[in-house]
Amino acid sequence: MVRNPFLPEKINENYLFDKIIVGFDIGKTHVNSTDVLLSGTTTTILNSTELEIESFEAQSYEEKIALAIKHSLEKSNKNAQIYSSISSSIMIFKELELPFIDNSQIQKVIGSEIEGSLPFPIDDAYFDFLITKQDKKAKITNIIVAAVQKKYILEHINLFSQAGIEPAKITVDLFDLYGILKKTSSSNYTGPRALIDMGLSSTRIAYIENNTLRFIRTIPTGISLIATLVGKDLGLGKNEAMERIIRFGLEQNSNKEFESIKKHSEELLNKLKFTLDTFESKLNLVGKTQEILLLGGGAEIKNITNFISNYLKITCNHFNLKQLQDATWIKFKKDISLNQRGLLSAATAISDRTYNEFNLNKIEEQKILKTTLKNQLITLFIVMIMVYGLIIFNGFWKSSKLNAEIKKSTQEALTQLKSNNITISKNNLKGALEEATKELETENTKWFAYSQQNDLLKYWEKLCANIDKESIGLNITKLAISKERIILEGSVKDLSVIKNFQKELNDTKLFKTPISLEQESFSLDMPLKNPNNKEYL
Repeated sequence: MVRNPFLPEKINENYLFDKIIVGFDIGKTHVNSTDVLLSGTTTTILNSTELEIESFEAQSYEEKIALAIKHSLEKSNKNAQIYSSISSSIMIFKELELPFIDNSQIQKVIGSEIEGSLPFPIDDAYFDFLITKQDKKAKITNIIVAAVQKKYILEHINLFSQAGIEPAKITVDLFDLYGILKKTSSSNYTGPRALIDMGLSSTRIAYIENNTLRFIRTIPTGISLIATLVGKDLGLGKNEAMERIIRFGLEQNSNKEFESIKKHSEELLNKLKFTLDTFESKLNLVGKTQEILLLGGGAEIKNITNFISNYLKITCNHFNLKQLQDATWIKFKKDISLNQRGLLSAATAISDRTYNEFNLNKIEEQKILKTTLKNQLITLFIVMIMVYGLIIFNGFWKSSKLNAEIKKSTQEALTQLKSNNITISKNNLKGALEEATKELETENTKWFAYSQQNDLLKYWEKLCANIDKESIGLNITKLAISKERIILEGSVKDLSVIKNFQKELNDTKLFKTPISLEQESFSLDMPLKNPNNKEYL
């Protein structure tokens, strides 16, 4: 969907205009956010923050989250778009293979395809799909559909609404992580592997084969539960137990502390093993999973990757943040770094680079659709005015041609009369010719005026093509266009867009002198550059 009726947002992977996105990962205990800039083919990490929800004072848990969101955005660009991921634990996933490749066709059928798999009515669901594989020659598309009850999306949106913000896009955590893994991984790697996000409250699993996402599952157990159980064993508070788990981890030891951490970690790994065995069985790949890529808060536990490798007999490595940092398409602002806990919010913000169309915020999509329709109607109106001008010009041309024919015919008739020795009154003939000539001049004057109006419309067309009215919040209170000058009065939404508006006016190359703006409200009297020379139009 083209949101700008004049120019697309991007062509392939190249963004025509800079776009700033703040990606959010809202967990049960922390809110992580990452600011990114999409410019051309480059992505720049501008900032990354992590805030503890309980550190904010408010009456309800939701209000604390809203305060954390608001605080996270204090240093962000005010024009940034807000993206947020939701947990795959509340999602229903269904893998489908469809006999066509057109997105609009896929969108039409997925509702009926997943309806029987949902434990709630299809009318009570928001859903979208991710293309995992496409054979354009055979016209076959493999997709994973993600569906969720509307109440969960509305609750998620409400967290942002309480902070005075509307998220433009809502994604799914594992889709975001899969997207960034696929973007940064070598295309030659085809072995089965599992992407595991070991978070505080849950462990999320994405199973990948031939670089294609095949399954997604969530285990409702994370390192927070391990810390609680270890704390009970050792008589420690949850926070202290968590600190010891991260600090001392799973290095081989014979003390009681290690045995407790080992015991409860193995309980989680047994659930993980059962899930991986299920995936392998469905794909006839029993025992063939080659690698586990670990990320999230659990990835920071000391010696966790060796422990998992030895226990599951599958090579386990950290999700390579360095691989992301070394990617040619991504840059980091000076003194900005990214840790494992902030990876998901970064992946969410970068989702426009990895998969652009997925969005569970259907409410915001409808708003965007209405805005786009409005812009398209404005464009249609401008085109209609241009067509009307062409019709008038064509009428003028035909009228001129007809008058010439009439004059020629009149002269031929006069010659014929004279040649036939017919006596005619010169005065009557001269009066008739003078009257006809006067009428013709009157018509020419009218049509010339219409052509002048057509030129003025071209000035208006030039301004509309150059000025992005929506992004700068342009409010016009007075507009007067003559062949010598354009008078424009109004205001823009704030000081941050004045330079953009000034540049857009000067880029039209219509005016004698450069336009200079310093305040939100303006009154401009702009003489036109050589108005008699129309080449610049």
